[in-house]
Order: sequence, then C-alpha cells, then structure tokens
Amino acid sequence: MIIIAAYFEERKEYKDLKTIFINSAKRFMLDVDIRIVSGDKINRRSYDHHQDTYIGFKLAVEYVLKLQKPCAVCDIDLMFRGSIESIWERDFDLAVTIRNHTARFNTGVWFYRPTEKSNMFIKQWLDLTEEFSKNINKIKMGLDKYSGLDQYALACIKKKNPDVNVLELLCQEWNAEQTCWKTIDRNTKIVHLKSQLRNELFNRDQRTKYDGNISKNLKKFPECEKLADEARGYL
Repeated sequence: MIIIAAYFEERKEYKDLKTIFINSAKRFMLDVDIRIVSGDKINRRSYDHHQDTYIGFKLAVEYVLKLQKPCAVCDIDLMFRGSIESIWERDFDLAVTIRNHTARFNTGVWFYRPTEKSNMFIKQWLDLTEEFSKNINKIKMGLDKYSGLDQYALACIKKKNPDVNVLELLCQEWNAEQTCWKTIDRNTKIVHLKSQLRNELFNRDQRTKYDGNISKNLKKFPECEKLADEARGYL
C-alpha cells in the first residue's frame, strides 16, 4: 500500500501529527510504503488556510502524476485505526470521501488508480484549484459552501466529468472528521485530527477562525478526549 502525504511545516505540532500519522499507519499495515512529499517551508504570515491547502494539494498531485501507481493521498493530520488496503478490491478511477454536510467532500483522504480518466481528472482538478487560489475573493460563495479550495474544485470537476468513475466513500468509515466523532465505531479506518480534537490532543484552547468567523467545529465532545488519548499513544 502506497500512502502519499504532503508536509511543509516546521512547527512541533505538525511534527507530532506526522509521527502519529506514520506510527498509526504502520501498526495496521506492516508493509505500508509511506511517501512524505516535502515542500519549501512556508511563512504562515504570508498565507491563509486556503493557500496552505493549495500548496499541499499541488505537492501531492504532482507527485502522484509522476508516480503512476495506485495510492492513497492523505492529509498529514490523520490517525489510522485499521488497514485501508481493501480499497483496491473496489472499482474506481478515483475514490473520495463524503459526509452529510453542505461541504459534502472532504479531501483529507482520496484514492488514485492510474487510468487515462483519473489522470485527466486530477490535472483538471489541480488547474481549477490553482485558479481558485488566485481569485479567492471571487469565489467566496462556493468556498463558503465547500470549505476548501480543492473541495470546491472537486465538486466542479466531478460535475464536468460524469464519465469518470469517482467512487464516493463515507467519511464515517474512511475519514472520520468532526461530523463523525460521535459515531466512530470498529469499522472506522481513519480519524481526522482537526478542529476541537486537535485542540484536545495538544491541550490548547485555540479558537480556529475561518473567514473571520469563529469555527462551529469547536464544540468539545467526550469522544475528543478518548481519541486524543489514543493519538498520544503513537507519540
């Protein structure tokens, strides 16, 4: 199993997230081949969250297009709770994770199988994400709805290419972010360490802002404490 993750941070928090990512993946997949794709370290004062997303996405997509092998593309802030190798038993060009939310897609995890259609799709996906990154003020409505440049671009490109076999996987099983924390079960393969869960993990009270508004994802669930303890076990 090849897993790709972009990494361009120097802060200790992200070093710890990378450690959790690697150690948890190796626990459940003994032969996993983890490729950490490094880029130039960024000056966070010069970029907002959306630009960060574009930088990481670009690094990953460019690597995938050169690799031309089946792989999972992941954010670095993930904790594995099981093997994801069964994905290759499914039929798809690309597989993405979805949730019951207006921001339907979460691109923290997606799967690539090298086909003519998948290559064409992710090239268009990257091009549109780059275009959006240069015109953030002009796409505010779509950005607000999809909560991310690449997530908004994914929705647009998917609609434009109905012939591409894009498999939709439930976040509950494949990428459990904040909408899933209350209902994580033994079938959950990946937990996304973000928002209040990340605050709990690093014992901080930081209110994450998104477009000037206090995030709605900071409600503290009892599950956050349990998942944070589980994540610390990989440090």
